[in-house]
Amino acid sequence: MAYKVWAMDTASWSGKVLVEPSAISWGETMNGGSGGSATFNLGDPGVAEVAGPFSLSVLDHLLVVEHAGVPVYAGFITDHEYDRDTKVLTVQHNDLWWLLARRNLVAMIQSKVAPVVLNLSGSLANIAKYVVYEGLNDLPVSRYRVPMIFPADQSGPFNRKYEGHRFPMMLDALNDIINTEGGPNVAFRPRWTNNGQDIEWVMRVGDLKSNVWQWNIGADESPARGMKMRRSGQKLATKIIATGEGTETDTLVGIVNNFPVTTYPAIDMVVAYKDESNTTNLRSKAYGDLAAYTIPTWQGSFEVPHDGDPNAAQILVGDEVIWSVTNDPYINAGLHRWQVIDITGDLGQFLTLNIQPLV
Repeated sequence: MAYKVWAMDTASWSGKVLVEPSAISWGETMNGGSGGSATFNLGDPGVAEVAGPFSLSVLDHLLVVEHAGVPVYAGFITDHEYDRDTKVLTVQHNDLWWLLARRNLVAMIQSKVAPVVLNLSGSLANIAKYVVYEGLNDLPVSRYRVPMIFPADQSGPFNRKYEGHRFPMMLDALNDIINTEGGPNVAFRPRWTNNGQDIEWVMRVGDLKSNVWQWNIGADESPARGMKMRRSGQKLATKIIATGEGTETDTLVGIVNNFPVTTYPAIDMVVAYKDESNTTNLRSKAYGDLAAYTIPTWQGSFEVPHDGDPNAAQILVGDEVIWSVTNDPYINAGLHRWQVIDITGDLGQFLTLNIQPLV
């Protein structure tokens, strides 16, 4: 089944127009943004009629990639590049994370610093949910609103305080929650509303393991191919020195290490959380950083057909992948349980899945 690409209006999140790029790339990443580019041959009158500079205008429109009737990507058009000699228009597009990085978290008032304090509590996943909710609910509503389906509330022992005079940005706050020890994974998946004409996003937060897929990569009967492995120690650390609020000798500090469970030479890392005034929260963030840097980064990638079983509409970032290879000098035999952290696609026949070990 071929992909379809739609252009949509960002003022109303509707107005589907079928467009025909000669090429398009796109992606989805767990805990972060992705994007791509699309090219349109405006020398073709049929293409130019629906894909000109006004129907694909910067930030007024987004591109939605659909597979089997299901959106798999939605990206805001952020850049144009036009070649008059070839009549080719190239647009760059970025997914919802691009917009979240440009939203202030605490609602502002005019003419002076906002005396606003936003207190959020519950599970870390619940705080992440309300960080996004607050960032999409400033005034005017028509300009800040993004149609979003949120998960149910979750209770928990955690608290976060965001002060208006510090001008916290939504993405900074969200990354802070994600990177805290025990923090959730976050992803946003576009979907059609019930009328099939408007776009909305579903916020996914937690471990994100919605599905379990299995492939024997490279086997004669397997549709999966092209396994590549990457392992790096560039970001390893044995000690995290986390600094919080304060100056000079009054600076709040949290120090954690992993010496009992590692054997390589000592590597120190200093991370700054300048607005953190709570010692417990600071140490939780330090432990979260340490967990990410205790073992070498290990990632793999392979390709699967976009119209296979599962297809492009069914595979989500966060899904569990049970994979194996046989007779390989580098990769151990047996079953490996990893997680999809990134998906990339284009108009070709294959998706690329980037995976890493489950923790």
